Amino acid sequence: MLDKKFKQSTDLELKGVNELVARTMLDYIYTGKTTRLTTSFTTWEDAIKLFQTANFYDLSELCQTTIHIIEKYLTVHNVSATLKLATACSVPQLIEVAKTFIGANLQSYLATLSDHLSDRLLNLAVPVKRKRGSLSDDDEDPTPHSKRKRS
Repeated sequence: MLDKKFKQSTDLELKGVNELVARTMLDYIYTGKTTRLTTSFTTWEDAIKLFQTANFYDLSELCQTTIHIIEKYLTVHNVSATLKLATACSVPQLIEVAKTFIGANLQSYLATLSDHLSDRLLNLAVPVKRKRGSLSDDDEDPTPHSKRKRS
């Protein structure tokens, strides 16, 4: 009786998951194979999305394979985000991959961090507005120290 009331659908919606990740994950679920992963995923961002989705759905073999893809696309610019994700997801293998990469590229990594921190500090710096007629840091107050008003 239920068969007549419900229409079978071939559509599947995974919120927050792009088509490449969804197709790869479903292909893995149906076939149990991960052979197409190395040719399908050509960016760190896509590999991270697949890892997050596989981790969410507890597909451990797919996660392990994805870690190898992430490792292939690690750079000094994305290794911090990778380490943060690996720590948040409690994935020791990915943590180790990120730490090993940082160790092997320490000088470049530190230079990137330094640049990033400098940019953030410059964005945080807010110029101090002075009242009209007040002294700037470079001006000297002509009033003798003993006659200045105390605040």
